[in-house]
Amino acid sequence: MFIGMWNFADDHGRMEDKPKQIKMRIFPADDMSMDTIEHMLEELRKNRLIIRYVVGGKRLIQIKGWDHQTINRRGESRFPPPELTEDAVRVHGGHTADTLLEKEKEKEKEYIYCPSGLGHVPNPDMSKPRKPQKQARQKDTPDGFDDWWELYPRKVRRLRAEKAYAAARKRASEQELASGLKNSLSRWKSEKTETEFIPHPATWLNGGGWMDQTSPPPPTKRQTAGYGYVPPI
Repeated sequence: MFIGMWNFADDHGRMEDKPKQIKMRIFPADDMSMDTIEHMLEELRKNRLIIRYVVGGKRLIQIKGWDHQTINRRGESRFPPPELTEDAVRVHGGHTADTLLEKEKEKEKEYIYCPSGLGHVPNPDMSKPRKPQKQARQKDTPDGFDDWWELYPRKVRRLRAEKAYAAARKRASEQELASGLKNSLSRWKSEKTETEFIPHPATWLNGGGWMDQTSPPPPTKRQTAGYGYVPPI
């Protein structure tokens, strides 16, 4: 592309900065998007091969190192050079090369070129910092719940259990809940209840499990021998 631009620049290496026109002149038969042409021009500018500037609202390009070109009877250019942009600004109200470069540099930070055909896309590294999302206010764990939870054998649905524990504390003290759980633990152990058949913590609390009476273990044959029990012979 850089060599192709030489054919269409004037005797002073200047030309209009029109990506569509440049594409039609240099790549007339190629299927290239304007984003691709813009990207190629920006790469030339970043590598200090061209200067892109504006005078009187007209975007222009100056090919650098053009003085080395041997041109007989060099004609006058229709476009002012970049170093005269300050005077042109006072007359025509354009932008200086420095201000244009500053604006382009700012855009470079905000956008990156995506070669997959999407053109320039926002740069995720330079995007505006997002406001931190407000985290849901965490409620304090009810007093005594952590110790109670450690003892409960079936640890499922902790949040629901916390709510149920807080509600149960309105009906019973922390000691009553802990004592009731120990009674249930003894019963489940004596009955050899498997964990999957133990109620969920919230179910136990909502059902007033701490108030359940621990049933005594079934009497042995020796204990019932004096009450009409006839042992087998």
